[in-house]
Order: sequence, then C-alpha cells, then structure tokens
Amino acid sequence: MSVKVGLTGLWGSGKTTVLKLFEELGAKTLDLDEVVHELLKDEGIKERIRQTFGNEVFTKEGINRKALARRAFSSEQARKSLESILHPEVFKRMMDFLNQVDKVLVVEVPLLYETSSERFFDLTVLVRADENLRKERLLKKGYTLKEIK
Repeated sequence: MSVKVGLTGLWGSGKTTVLKLFEELGAKTLDLDEVVHELLKDEGIKERIRQTFGNEVFTKEGINRKALARRAFSSEQARKSLESILHPEVFKRMMDFLNQVDKVLVVEVPLLYETSSERFFDLTVLVRADENLRKERLLKKGYTLKEIK
C-alpha cells in the first residue's frame, strides 16, 4: 500500500526544493508544473490553445508561456478555458501516477485545494515562505515585479 502525499504552496515558496528532498529520501515524485510544460509541447494541445487564445501566444519555437499566462489570467473565463484544455490530461497523468504501488508517492500540486485534488491524498504538505523571500526567488528566476504581483 502506498502513502500518497500532496505537496502544495504559493508561487516561489520552495515546493520544488521540498519535492527533490522527498525524492532523495526514496519517494517517487511527480511535478504537475512539469507535466503542464510537457503538455504545452503536444501538437493537439497547442492547436486547442491557438484556437482559444490566438496566434499572439505563439513564437516560432512554440507557445510563449508568459504571453499565454497574461491572456489566460486576464479574466476568469479565459482562465477556465485554459484549465479546460489542460486539466483533464494533467489529472489523468496524476491518477496514473497515484495508482502505482510504491511506499511513498509525492505529487507537487500547485492548485491542490483550488482543484479539489486533496481528496486523492493521504497527507498534505504545505510549503510556506516569507513573502519577501518568495519575491526574491521569483526575481532570480527572471520574473518582473509586475508579473509577481
């Protein structure tokens, strides 16, 4: 029987660092942000995003994630449109992962409670960090103050 851990926290709180610590301790891990990044390379997903958000969220290399985020988070309707494209496949991959038989399975779920995903886990770990520290981390990652707010 597996222990299923949902790992969550605010942007820049250190979730990925904690996920890596779980992995170093022998847990199997899944980062749903990485799953989303993979999905954004899928041709079918890209076409649905193009139909919904237009060519302006694309570059020659593919989806411009910052441009997509600006469009997707400009309104609740736009956010829900993006979620309707991505979330079904994200949840499928999460459930496939959680159906494995292993001692400890840890999933980094940025929107754990917002998506009502907490019900799939035996334990929830909330990663917290001071607002100034989170801001500092996000600035080091290349985000602007405007994007952080």
